[in-house]
Amino acid sequence: MSRLELLTTALLTLVFYPTLGFIFFQRQPSVLGQGFGLMASTQALLWFSSLLLARGLTLLALHGKWPLRTLNGWLLLTAISYDFNVFGIPIDRTAAGWIRGPLLLVALWQIAPSCRRFLQRISAGMSPITLALPPWRRTLPAIGVSAVVYTLAFLALTYPHIHTFSSSLWADPGDGYQMYWNVWWFKKALTDGTNPWFTDYLHAPWGATLLGASFHPLKSLMALPLLNWLTLSEAYNALIIITFVLNGVGAFLLCLGLTQNSIASLLGGFLFAFSNNRFAHANGHLHTISSEWIPVFLLVFFLFLHRPSIRRGFLAALLLLINLLSDHYAFLYSALLALFFLSWHLLVTKNRGRWMKESVRGFTALAASSAVLCGPLIIPTLISTVTDHWTGAHSPVDNSMDLLGLFIPGAHWRFSHFTRAYWTQILANGHEASVHLGFGVVILLLTLWFSPPSREKARPWFCLFVTFWILSLGSYLNVWGRELPLGLPYNFLVRNVPGFALSGVPIRFVMIISLAAAVLAAQAFLLLRGTSPALLGALLLVALFEHIPSDLPASPLDVPSYVEKLKLAPEGAVVDLASKETEQLYYQTVHNHPMAFGYIARVPQRLVESGNGIRHLAEEKRFDTLCHDLHFRYLVDTSGSLIDLHTSPGCATQKISLRKN
Repeated sequence: MSRLELLTTALLTLVFYPTLGFIFFQRQPSVLGQGFGLMASTQALLWFSSLLLARGLTLLALHGKWPLRTLNGWLLLTAISYDFNVFGIPIDRTAAGWIRGPLLLVALWQIAPSCRRFLQRISAGMSPITLALPPWRRTLPAIGVSAVVYTLAFLALTYPHIHTFSSSLWADPGDGYQMYWNVWWFKKALTDGTNPWFTDYLHAPWGATLLGASFHPLKSLMALPLLNWLTLSEAYNALIIITFVLNGVGAFLLCLGLTQNSIASLLGGFLFAFSNNRFAHANGHLHTISSEWIPVFLLVFFLFLHRPSIRRGFLAALLLLINLLSDHYAFLYSALLALFFLSWHLLVTKNRGRWMKESVRGFTALAASSAVLCGPLIIPTLISTVTDHWTGAHSPVDNSMDLLGLFIPGAHWRFSHFTRAYWTQILANGHEASVHLGFGVVILLLTLWFSPPSREKARPWFCLFVTFWILSLGSYLNVWGRELPLGLPYNFLVRNVPGFALSGVPIRFVMIISLAAAVLAAQAFLLLRGTSPALLGALLLVALFEHIPSDLPASPLDVPSYVEKLKLAPEGAVVDLASKETEQLYYQTVHNHPMAFGYIARVPQRLVESGNGIRHLAEEKRFDTLCHDLHFRYLVDTSGSLIDLHTSPGCATQKISLRKN
């Protein structure tokens, strides 16, 4: 760069910076009151935009042409980082997100040559991920052994919790009751021949969609054969055990394909299945801990990348559907993992053009099968997010990982009182923030990293670990509960990638982090087994100690007396003013009556308003409107007394004196 170019660029930068800053803060005055972290990130972005714009105009003026596609791409990239209101265009946030998406693709295309050259330099000497699963006649017995090992591990880690298997429900009285209700409702919907994703038993008389709810039809389907021998609560408790075991088996299979060592794979499966975060969510998030099909999908996707075919493409799409039926997060994370490893494969494949030409049929089958299998559920869900205006969404700011979270045990460790000074200070609640891997696992990972021959093979998993650790930190960096002035990539992705905001809770990316850590720990096991067995044994003991969870919930199975009375009463909808909305879900599984309320994780705003209207009518004793217009038969007042609203003119009432227990 000549002195004239340097001087011109500097002067134009000093001119553009206050101009862009004035425009931005005039259009977005609320930014001034949103904290130093946001201000610092905004200032950096303004300086960067000003510098790029000045550089481009300088070269245009001195040389008569816009010089670099890369410069153009970076300029576009920074421009779309702002709200469209900066430019005076009145576009709402949802529409702006869908406009930014194509613009982001254009920007990435502009800077692609420079990025490709950079990636080619760092990928020199790397090779694609390879798998070598043993024959099925040897793999199936190994799966059986791993299932037995993980079952015994669950019983040992949670002992003496198994003694409450029949006497209590392994769910907390909050979200846990919703998970339990899901199992009951799925069976009832199939028995009645109705759509499981819509219920008229909650928010009567209108009913409510379950597309945005924490609904897990696959787990409910697995419970159906169990209900032939077990009670509903026992079947749910069995699902908790099965989910932990299947998570271990899924990660075991993935590690077995990568390491070809059963003992190392057992370790990897254990670390993934019994992570601290999984035990934390077992309190009431059955859907969140249902990630057992993610490693299985990844295993099939690796085989697909090695030789893309129609059959393997369809199988990968089927596993995407299975993950979608397990949890929306499991589907999203599977898709992100596929994108990550596809990018990695393209980066390290030597004969890339030939591979892409031979892969057209396979990827066409994968895309078409995914659209056919997953589209009928994904598309209505996306439409419902826009049209129904769901309430109850999580705040990414309050659900981001603290920088130290992976290394300091959280509230769900058995000995969490030793680290109370830390986990009481962070923003995320105890269930979400219990994400520590354990120092034993961290040392295993560091040992692998500082062994160059083994590190090369593990490099993609280290990259995966770091990438999703950064994403899990959310929009702004937090250290020990304090926000620092450093904006992070998650904020940019939410603003510019349509649909990425549905990730909702950045800290739950720890699911992918723990999977990467499990694979890396399995590879570190192979390294240390032959070089330092004493160190390996010590690290395994430390890791085991750090994975001992706090007690799982055990909610009692008793119900108030009015619930027992409703169980024997004739059909009719209920307005329950005596119980919490989460408790009403559990009570409904006993009395089997439609209800005016009932907790759903994501409920349309119109139903919230309608429910408030019903509550007001009940409190004002407008029984005529409740029974004639809204067709309610029963009312439980705040004291726990049950009122039978008859359908005779005037709605004569008969009060049954039953007190809430």
